[in-house]
Amino acid sequence: MKKLILITLLAFLCNLHLLAELRPLVDTSVISKLKTEAVGASKSMALLQTLCDLYGPKPSFSPSLAKAADWISGQMKEIGLKNIHREGWMPKGRSWEVKEFSAGLTSPYYMNLVAYPRMYSPSTRGVIRAEAINLKIASEKELQDYKGALKDKIVLLGDEAKVNLATRPFVTRVADTTLTRLENMTQSTADEKKKEERMQVVNDSLTMEYLKLQSKIIEFCGKEGAALVADIGNRTYGTCQVWTAIATDPAKSIFDWFSKSAFSGNYVPVPQVTISAEQFNALIRTLKKEESVFLEVNLEVKVKNEIQENNLVAEIPGSDLKDEVVMIGAHLDGYQVGTNAVDNNAGVIACLEAMRAIHNLRIQPRRTIRIALWTGEEQGCLGSKAYVATHFTAGGKEKLQAYFNMDNGAGRFRGINAEENPDAKSLFKSWMQQINDPKFQTACIQRVDHTDHWAFTSAGLPGFQFIQDPLDYYRTYHTNMDVPERVPADDLKQNAFLMAAFAWLAANMEGPIQK
Repeated sequence: MKKLILITLLAFLCNLHLLAELRPLVDTSVISKLKTEAVGASKSMALLQTLCDLYGPKPSFSPSLAKAADWISGQMKEIGLKNIHREGWMPKGRSWEVKEFSAGLTSPYYMNLVAYPRMYSPSTRGVIRAEAINLKIASEKELQDYKGALKDKIVLLGDEAKVNLATRPFVTRVADTTLTRLENMTQSTADEKKKEERMQVVNDSLTMEYLKLQSKIIEFCGKEGAALVADIGNRTYGTCQVWTAIATDPAKSIFDWFSKSAFSGNYVPVPQVTISAEQFNALIRTLKKEESVFLEVNLEVKVKNEIQENNLVAEIPGSDLKDEVVMIGAHLDGYQVGTNAVDNNAGVIACLEAMRAIHNLRIQPRRTIRIALWTGEEQGCLGSKAYVATHFTAGGKEKLQAYFNMDNGAGRFRGINAEENPDAKSLFKSWMQQINDPKFQTACIQRVDHTDHWAFTSAGLPGFQFIQDPLDYYRTYHTNMDVPERVPADDLKQNAFLMAAFAWLAANMEGPIQK
């Protein structure tokens, strides 16, 4: 009987050990202290407003981005972070900043236009006062219909767009039913993945056909001597979404197409601006009535070539497992409209505040906790891809425990995507129980792409992206309304806390997240 009791006790202890490995016990008082620092003693909104209001829009390679990085480096030093440094990546690109811009309708009446230059557009030749012409085609062959008609004209590209009244709330949260659906999703089967891949190939091919046509149009406008090309901002109510200037250099992929103008200055042959949807529509309707439209536009930009861009990195050194790394991050670069509050200064500040909260515990984590603020994200996650290659894959020897990313707007974290890793999903659910936030309980097995954690997952590394309330993100990113007023203070504070908690738990758990 004693032997049986001893065997039973040993089995019970072994099970406890295995359970501890899978669900490591955590001092909940540490989680509480992290929340006190990140939420109760938050500096997040003051930091966000400074980053946005003093440094403005921050395109990659721009002076404003470099100045913002200098300021953040100072904040990192003030927190007490170690090994604060910049890490460059290739290729070098074009520094671009707007020195002066104005746009107005001068005939048949005068009106200021809600308009913005496309990022990396060249300057106009002084103030342009020119007649507008509408160019609307469905194929490259149709360009010949405009031969000899575009010289010194302002080309309005495309037709008017349908603009609906807003019948739904501008700001939304994730519904409980949606969270339940995400929680209950299963991994895609091999056949489902193949089907998704085939659909993606078809969609990418159709998209590339459209983008190539846009490049051919810009090439044609440049050769024909057009003074300026203007397109329609893809938002409403005076919100104007603006993208990068269209280059004529042939692109190999969608991301390559969007990044060309940052590197290929000689292939952007004509200045390009975007006009708000309602005003663009009015201009097109006026031309359809066979009335003349005259515009006045002045764009002066300062450009420097061969500029080195950098990621900004800092850390809290670990103790017994210091050679293993937990990373948190967000991208610092943005578009040239608004001040990048939603995309993605909110993520930058959440990560910075998470590091402050962890540091202020005055408890050394087992693993090194590192913050990385990426650049080149808007050109296809170039900064994070280069970092992954340098540190973890191609030439790197470091061991990554996990990377946690924020880049889906300013909305509150509602869960996390486990990137098709059942062990990670189970672990994250246990962490959520320990954190005990009723609004943060969802772990979805599915994977998501197209932001900086993608640089890690595509290399087979454990990178994760949080599920967030959308708020009005899809209305405001890359627009003139991407400003601090679109960022709820409570959401930002809570995200800083949850980022800190996940980083801390990953840094102190037993064993790896990814087996």
